[in-house]
Amino acid sequence: MYLSAEEHALLSRLPGAELRKTRHVLVVDGRRYGLDLFEGRHAGLVLVEVELTGAADAVAPPAFAGREVTDDERWTGGWLAFATDETLAALARR
Repeated sequence: MYLSAEEHALLSRLPGAELRKTRHVLVVDGRRYGLDLFEGRHAGLVLVEVELTGAADAVAPPAFAGREVTDDERWTGGWLAFATDETLAALARR
């Protein structure tokens, strides 16, 4: 979700878990990837995302990616934001 400065100021007053990342766009062999570099307590975590148009567009993970986590909810923003530091460390070791 992209927010204006005013929207961010308003929403930042609400309680909740924080997750900060910077998204970079890479183009490799004509395909666009979103490369998320996480900050704060999630620093060091990097997720790569590719948008597909359908099942026929499926691709193997690129060589620069580690493992496939599409179907693992533990790699979603909401799960990561609320996970304890110990749980994050255990997940990273897998």
